[in-house]
Amino acid sequence: MNPKLSRARAVTALQVLKEALAEVLEKGYPADAFLARKFRMEKRFGSKDRRYIRDVIFSYFRWRGAVLEAFPENSEPSVPAVAAALIAENFPMEQLSGWLELGDIDLEKAEKSLAGETALERIGLFSGKEISAESVLPEWTRGELDPRFAEWFQKRSCIWLRSDKKNLPELLAVHGIEIIPHERVPQAFRCLNQNVNLYDLPEYRSGLFEVQDFSSQCIGLMCSAQPGEDWLDACAGAGGKTLQLLSMMQGKGKLLSSDVSGTRLEELKKRAERLGLKLRIETHDLTKPLPEHLHDRFDGVLVDAPCSSSGRWRRNPETRWQSSRERVMEFAALQEKILENAAKAVKPGGILVYATCSIFTEENENQVEKFLNFHFDFALDENGCILLSNKKSGMLRVSPWDADCDASFAARLRRKQLPEDALPPQR
Repeated sequence: MNPKLSRARAVTALQVLKEALAEVLEKGYPADAFLARKFRMEKRFGSKDRRYIRDVIFSYFRWRGAVLEAFPENSEPSVPAVAAALIAENFPMEQLSGWLELGDIDLEKAEKSLAGETALERIGLFSGKEISAESVLPEWTRGELDPRFAEWFQKRSCIWLRSDKKNLPELLAVHGIEIIPHERVPQAFRCLNQNVNLYDLPEYRSGLFEVQDFSSQCIGLMCSAQPGEDWLDACAGAGGKTLQLLSMMQGKGKLLSSDVSGTRLEELKKRAERLGLKLRIETHDLTKPLPEHLHDRFDGVLVDAPCSSSGRWRRNPETRWQSSRERVMEFAALQEKILENAAKAVKPGGILVYATCSIFTEENENQVEKFLNFHFDFALDENGCILLSNKKSGMLRVSPWDADCDASFAARLRRKQLPEDALPPQR
């Protein structure tokens, strides 16, 4: 690359990164949304520029904790810190040269740093400091999480597909796309290609597969929805699990999708129509009581509750720096209300599945334990929960190292019938 062009690109990327830090860290804006708006408003960026800027920004957010530990004395974002993040990601020297010139950084030093075996070792060689493994996580989480999270959250996210078509690998191989099924969940296929656009494929447009992370698919499988059943997806959101439940019922059941956002539900309805699936939608705020006509009605209720989304820190690295202990506890209080209200829709003998994409106990096991302490008519249900091991349990945690995926949690509860005098007082 032309040295002047390389330096100019670095200057531009640094300016966009400064804007991103203000929007993302100070205002809580998603990095993806910020970049989409930036590129839409400023047409001067070509496709190569957009990809380069995107790679720089997400590399920085991914390694932000480590490079700030390496260069704490510099104001953020400093050129050495950005260069360290790019070295951690093994950027080619032609893309690094502009940053080296911009920061008056020795070329030989950068070349020696690139020889490090691991990303943290490369940052350490570049900064002359030993960098801790936990530096990639928010300070308030350090010492609390399984150390494997620090390793796995730094890896690029993998793409997972969901399909009932056993011959899907052969169909996609025609397009040069390689997928392999999970050994225990045959409907889940891991895509081995990077930077591939699956949404333009005729197989996707015709409904032969959906793009859905493995951890999300496991939540749907915990529901074990059967043909002929009546289900409520209480916090449907984008609707990946709604579509999964409809598929599991093979067109012979009923499903009501509810969400606080009517716009999201309309988009979900369009997705279902593309697949030829019938879907009912209703807008409900689950922080408030459900209407009486929905009480004691459903064979199953899925509560995929709003959460810290910490299980997706690998996929959205900027969100770890937007998080806080206080925010987790705010979500926990919200989840408690939603679970309390949604549970009233489960009929006696029915199933209640509580799920999050959080890695924190406060949003997961603690939430379920609290609920069971006040609802003697519910109990953990072990049926249909053997997914990642042969051990039966009413609760499931999926971690990135289980299947190269995001993290999630799910608990499967069954409502039993108890005499009224055996029930605890309602809160």
